[in-house]
Amino acid sequence: TLYASIISTIFMVGVVLIGWTSMDAAKLSVAISAAMTFANLGVMIVQQNVEMESKMTSYDRIRFYSSKLPQEVSRSEVNPVDPPQSWPASGRIQFDKVSFRYRSGLPYVLKDVSFDLKGGEKIGVCGRTGAGKSSILFALFRLVELDVKLQPKMIDITTGFLVENDPNEVPNKGRVLIDGIDISKVELSLVRRSIAIIPQDPTLFTGTLRYNLDIADKSNDNEIRNVLGMV
Repeated sequence: TLYASIISTIFMVGVVLIGWTSMDAAKLSVAISAAMTFANLGVMIVQQNVEMESKMTSYDRIRFYSSKLPQEVSRSEVNPVDPPQSWPASGRIQFDKVSFRYRSGLPYVLKDVSFDLKGGEKIGVCGRTGAGKSSILFALFRLVELDVKLQPKMIDITTGFLVENDPNEVPNKGRVLIDGIDISKVELSLVRRSIAIIPQDPTLFTGTLRYNLDIADKSNDNEIRNVLGMV
């Protein structure tokens, strides 16, 4: 914008200097008015060009995430499991020696974590920032895979190149079981549909309260009332 203003000012001064001796007052006024219009047009063109370049950055990011980013693997091909339609029925959750890091070169956020939660049991997880509280949910929702074969390749978003794992590192390991079924053997979409989370800052979608409670419209009013009563 500064360069456009300088060029426009030089152009306007040139019009005034040239027309001062060769034009009458009326023609000079028209020339100055036209020069001012050109100056504004030049500034507008530069601004639009800068805005277009910023929008192209967003386009490049969208293209990168839609085409080059490694996609999640649905489930393990070794002994895959198709759980019954009622799964999970009791809601028992087991962590079996779970250890994982977010990427190669970083320390473990969870290391040899094991516990067994009965269905309907309520617990509290306490710890300082970075202790791994949220990481338990990441493992439960399979946002971080424990099965080595399911772990996607990591990409450096600044360069677009794959991040090579350190061959000397111990890979992520362990199992998460819901009602006795290893969730890595179950379709990823089914795992995430079967688990609900209430965030600290909940989000309400446009619509009725009932719609927010049952977006998929799979339950009748009595079932929803029963669940609300249990909560």
